[in-house]
Amino acid sequence: MSEATWRDHIALGAAADKGLHHVRVGEKYFGVSRLMYDLLSGLSSQNVPVDEAATLRHLQQTLSYGQSQKVYAQLQGFVAGASPSRSLWQSFLRGLIKFPLWRPSAAWTARFQGRILTPARVALSVLLGLASLGVAVVKSPALPPITAVGLGEVLTLWVLIIATTLVHELGHAMVAAHYGVRPRSVGVAIFFLQPAGYADVSDTWLYDRRVRFATALGGFMFQIYPLALASALWYATSNPLLGHYCLINLGYFVINLIPFVRTDGYWLLSNALGENNLMNKGTFTLRTLLRDPGQLGRMGAGDLSFALFGLASSLYVTGLYAYSLGFLWQLVPWRGNVPVLGVMVGLLLIGLIVREALRRRRVPRAQGVV
Repeated sequence: MSEATWRDHIALGAAADKGLHHVRVGEKYFGVSRLMYDLLSGLSSQNVPVDEAATLRHLQQTLSYGQSQKVYAQLQGFVAGASPSRSLWQSFLRGLIKFPLWRPSAAWTARFQGRILTPARVALSVLLGLASLGVAVVKSPALPPITAVGLGEVLTLWVLIIATTLVHELGHAMVAAHYGVRPRSVGVAIFFLQPAGYADVSDTWLYDRRVRFATALGGFMFQIYPLALASALWYATSNPLLGHYCLINLGYFVINLIPFVRTDGYWLLSNALGENNLMNKGTFTLRTLLRDPGQLGRMGAGDLSFALFGLASSLYVTGLYAYSLGFLWQLVPWRGNVPVLGVMVGLLLIGLIVREALRRRRVPRAQGVV
């Protein structure tokens, strides 16, 4: 195996914001001064090995020995990240456990750069969305209640919604590519115990706010296409299955805009505030307040807002898990069959172990990092 270099762990932003330059080290995104940006750029472009001696030699060309040690210690922490067990637990708390299936290439990204958000495509999406909403308003009064739908139809709707999430996530990836941002991975995920698609476009944080806003909204643009097709068929056939799918699809738009989990609404709010660690800050501030309630009187408006956001997020996550458990429990005819349930849990655990093994193989291990 070739020696790991900082190029494997550093990504440099394409734009500066408020005098700071966007960078990613490991999984951490933040803004740095021009001096630090140049240092990180040198570590990456010169393929400096990640071991301590080589890194310190490079840093000491600009910094003192003491400063170089501090910078190296910080870089170590960013690259090492959380332990596998802690990382899995954090994914569970976020409600999203990812299974990467595809890592788009630079050539794929270049193929779609500047070709997705054309005026014609954007206008078409808006018109199709309005037309679909109009069909729902006209046809929904005659639609039988969802409770009258049989188990087979429920499973069909479930599969259709899962497929819709894949289309939605592909939209994020395509819009990111439009701006030259290479998606880090695309695949399937367990989203609050439900299968779904996902696209990791977190490198949009290396670009300006306009790119991040557009990418966060890109999923809706693509989600409109299956909605419009189903709406046209519903209007022509009055098929209740299609009607329920259209209403659920429209509801998915609304749910996705709720900002208390890491869905599109969360990223839109994060971008509006310019805070890519909004969830972490909210959770940390809430925990601090719970450990020492006396701090409530000393908290400023900003910290109090973070704490309230953390509380709302915690309650919303709990509610989503409870709803998903109830939904899945109603689907299975073998609810009382403990061995079958044990097999299902075992398969899930095996999948998580395989996921971690694949992640370890794909990510170069940083030598000298503890």
